[in-house]
Amino acid sequence: MTVDVLLLFIFNIIAISLTFVFVKEYKKDAPIFYSAVRMLFTSIVFVIAFFLLGGAQKGIHFTKFWLLILLVILFVLCYFFTVLALKEGPMSISSLIFAFALLIPAVYGIIFQNNSVGLFFYIGIALFVLSIIFINVEPKKKGEQKTKITLKWLIYVLIAAITDGVASIIISIAGQDAVGSQENVIYEGVSFLMLGFLVTTVVLFIISFIMEKSKLKPNLKSVTVWGGLCGIFTGIAFVLMMYFTNLGLISNAIYFPVYSGGQLILCSLIGILWYKEKFMPIQYVGIIIGIASVIFLNL
Repeated sequence: MTVDVLLLFIFNIIAISLTFVFVKEYKKDAPIFYSAVRMLFTSIVFVIAFFLLGGAQKGIHFTKFWLLILLVILFVLCYFFTVLALKEGPMSISSLIFAFALLIPAVYGIIFQNNSVGLFFYIGIALFVLSIIFINVEPKKKGEQKTKITLKWLIYVLIAAITDGVASIIISIAGQDAVGSQENVIYEGVSFLMLGFLVTTVVLFIISFIMEKSKLKPNLKSVTVWGGLCGIFTGIAFVLMMYFTNLGLISNAIYFPVYSGGQLILCSLIGILWYKEKFMPIQYVGIIIGIASVIFLNL
């Protein structure tokens, strides 16, 4: 691995981790508007990538529009509930639950594509269950746990994680039609995601204008700053992931464990050190076990 590839990989991990920070920093009450602006800036990154890959000459060859419709619905739900989850609960544990979205495409592959799994997968599942048990331990003394974990937060974060996982399946199915060189596979993936992000942006703006009309102007500055930053880094992280996983710059056996584990460690440290999220000792153990489980699930 060359130095420039290593630095780009580290930036990839930092970029996806910072998206959680930019959502957490948004303190206002227009989550749909925020999600729309985030998607707008993500779309801009993908439009740039599309044209850099020769989109003006190649055009778009995507035909399975039912996949696009499903993807848009999932994106709308995922990004909306991500905002709600991070406003309601701790970033450190939220990022851990989001990471387990990868279980959904993994289970789909086992059931519908006859994918085989090894010992590490089952170890990861066992560690995941153990981490959830530890994280949800009730405090014995009043005030022992200063960062609240509420049922509302749990519902929000689960909806976000599940829709993210199902979206990964849709993206995978759409990618099965891509043929030719690895560069062409990336191009087809960028094209599909660009369409998904653009349509999602339009849908979210329409919903926002209907449901949050009175909140748009007061929230404009905050949404533009945090939503814009989040969207840009989301787009960059996604494009880099496509390059790393398709061009073989880093082996997938190394990329996914380090990417997932690095993101969780960084988000946990930011949540605990910057946002002062305080838990019981057993819950800290649960977070560490959860990070280990994600690494095992990616091996």
